[in-house]
Amino acid sequence: MLVREIIKCACFAVIKIMCITLMGFAASKLSGFNTQVRSIFSKLIFTYFMPCVVLYQVATAIDTISELKELWILPVASIIHTSLQFFPVLIASYIIRIPKEERSLYSFVLGFANVMYIPMAVIEALTGETDELGENAKSKANQYICAYQISFMVTFFIIGYDYFSLTTREPENKGKNESQIKEPGEVAIEMEETQPVEKKEEDSKEVEVKQSTKSEEISKDIETPKPSKEEDKNIPKEDKNIPKEDETLTKEDENLPKEDKTLNKEGSTNIQTEEIIKIDKTSSKEEDSKVDEAISNNKKDMSGESSKINKMKIEIDKFKKKLHKIKKTLCYPFVYVWNKLPSIVRSSIKNFFSPPTICTIIGVILMLLKWVRDPLFIRTDWSIIGRCINYMGSAAVFCALFLLGGSFEKGPFGSSIPFWKIVIGVFVRMVLFPAVSWVCTFFMWKYDILPSNKVFYFVLQMESFAPPAINGLIVVNVCYPKGVKSCSAILFWCYMFAILNIIFGVVLSMKSLEWK
Repeated sequence: MLVREIIKCACFAVIKIMCITLMGFAASKLSGFNTQVRSIFSKLIFTYFMPCVVLYQVATAIDTISELKELWILPVASIIHTSLQFFPVLIASYIIRIPKEERSLYSFVLGFANVMYIPMAVIEALTGETDELGENAKSKANQYICAYQISFMVTFFIIGYDYFSLTTREPENKGKNESQIKEPGEVAIEMEETQPVEKKEEDSKEVEVKQSTKSEEISKDIETPKPSKEEDKNIPKEDKNIPKEDETLTKEDENLPKEDKTLNKEGSTNIQTEEIIKIDKTSSKEEDSKVDEAISNNKKDMSGESSKINKMKIEIDKFKKKLHKIKKTLCYPFVYVWNKLPSIVRSSIKNFFSPPTICTIIGVILMLLKWVRDPLFIRTDWSIIGRCINYMGSAAVFCALFLLGGSFEKGPFGSSIPFWKIVIGVFVRMVLFPAVSWVCTFFMWKYDILPSNKVFYFVLQMESFAPPAINGLIVVNVCYPKGVKSCSAILFWCYMFAILNIIFGVVLSMKSLEWK
């Protein structure tokens, strides 16, 4: 293959990658693709898309056990690459006298490569331009990359993450402990001020209930006034039931003067109006009683159904409590041992059992158990499961490059690390290490120390030219938010230089295939 054609294919492959990253950068400026959205988006990629790629590619990596002799070299090569990337940068940070917190950030960001997304994107773009690597080069390359990243996940999440989190959080914890030393009086005041919110809400609810009951009682007293004794005396009776004593009183009333008679007439009219009002009240009370009976019947029906539902809920809650007790008793020894472990060990175990690592372990198990793997991923109608997993994982590379472009929103500005120190780190990481790694890999491949497979050789060479991992920005955002600007500046200059670096690496690696 001519050098001009190799350069053209390499440039086209890099242009494809740059178009997607520029889309992510434009989205961060124009479409609200901010840091919060990017953090959620990165979790989606890391939790769903990337595990699908890893599971499918690792599970279908080999057809026979004899092919394992090629795969075991890749995790070992990953450990060698990571050590050659991390420790020289750390030594350089001591030489140029970077402060402690910035030194850990400097070495952590530059010391771990983007072993998954960039090599996959380069190979996917390159295989679309040329067939120089052979048939099924894309699937083979993805399998090799997934095998390569098995040990990288261990080194990144256990060694790198723990190193960075410990070195950056120790001074912050010291400052917090010094600021939190207070007198007993101040502590008591804070305890009183920071009462549980639930108790306050319960007290307010009780006060509201009491006020509502009082208001209801007052309204009832206003609506239904009690009859007075005077009104009871003025209630008329039927003429037939009037006793004789009352007849004598009526005769005496006839002898009263005219003024008294007029008063008696006015009193009788008032009594008649009161009788009419009372009749209306009794009729309305009868209607209200009928309505109340209908409502009470409906309430009884509803209460019967609700009581059944409440009984079911109580039984379910009891069953859940029993299960919770059984779970506690079974998990108690494990929880006891877990709490006794040092915090470094616990965080390392948590970080190791991330979704991609778990899918890698499952993929290795399926790779060895062909009688389980073949029906689910290769043959029979159940292989639709494997095809669906592969289809979901196909979005990982595009989404990762889109996220990469969005992370360059702030650009190289605002870094607390001087520019000349960043240039030294980029030179050590992106020039010295790829040169040493490329030469060693080429001679080992030429003299048959490594497998003679072209795709295997090309994947190892692309891993040497891979820029720093974008996951470092996520870790820095969690552990050391002050260093986000410095981290984004380092990544910006690394990826700007990686445009030329990847083109040079692709051209040199493709041309070296003819030198064996």
